[in-house]
Amino acid sequence: MKFRHTLWTIPLLGMLAIPSAALADRYHDDRYDGNRFEQRLDRQHLRIKQGVRSGELTRKEAKRLRKQQRRITRLESRFMRDGHLTRHERRTLRRELDAASDRIYRFKHNDRYRGETVTPYTYGERYGYHGGWSLGFSLWDYL
Repeated sequence: MKFRHTLWTIPLLGMLAIPSAALADRYHDDRYDGNRFEQRLDRQHLRIKQGVRSGELTRKEAKRLRKQQRRITRLESRFMRDGHLTRHERRTLRRELDAASDRIYRFKHNDRYRGETVTPYTYGERYGYHGGWSLGFSLWDYL
């Protein structure tokens, strides 16, 4: 009786393992990862372009970000010379792309604006004053 149960469980377990192995291969396929890296690079390039267009990035900042993007592209092509990405290479590329994304965010959200010599804040807005009710004068006007 136990022998019969063993004979049925072996093929059943084999059939259950095949779909999970196929899915695992799909998500660890080099072409799939390469495509994801290309998509991330494209999105980051669009973020840089949008930052330049809106004035959030100065020319110097955009130049530095584009240089970093080219370095990541060269790194990916060097990793792909042998035809596939190892787990270590994928991790390295992911970390480089994360660092580039963080740098784009920092550059876009600093106080430098292209084409302006002063910061775009109105009086006091930078230091926590955002308007509100007032009588039109303050103690500071008389000191």
